[in-house]
Amino acid sequence: MTYPVAAAAAEVAAAAGVIALGAPVRIDEPMGKTATYAGDARGPGAYIPFVVVALYHGTALPATAIRETALIVRCYGTTRGQAWALWLAVEPVFRNRRARMSGTLGVWNSSIVPGSVLPDLDPSTSQPLVYAIVNYPSALT
Repeated sequence: MTYPVAAAAAEVAAAAGVIALGAPVRIDEPMGKTATYAGDARGPGAYIPFVVVALYHGTALPATAIRETALIVRCYGTTRGQAWALWLAVEPVFRNRRARMSGTLGVWNSSIVPGSVLPDLDPSTSQPLVYAIVNYPSALT
């Protein structure tokens, strides 16, 4: 079984603009601190750009392999401008994209929920971010 969030994160990570901005793409949560990495969520003056793709909801339709999946995509930047630039690099991955395969997951007509693209500050670090809700209907193949 392919996790829809992993499929969406792979699509985002392959986007040219995301690559150009040097932003790693994370599944579900920012990467935490390790012995050799300071973690994604850092304090003021040490922010780095990154993207988090997480499940917002994923309701399975009865007696089918179809799941009405919605994702929340959070684009973190070192500044508000960079957070918007990162979102603008991510947006084409989902904006009214027609049927496609992502691994063994069939995805059709992904779209961004109108009115869901909003700027914010991370409550823990005050890092600028832009988030959006994305419809990502999918079916196992």
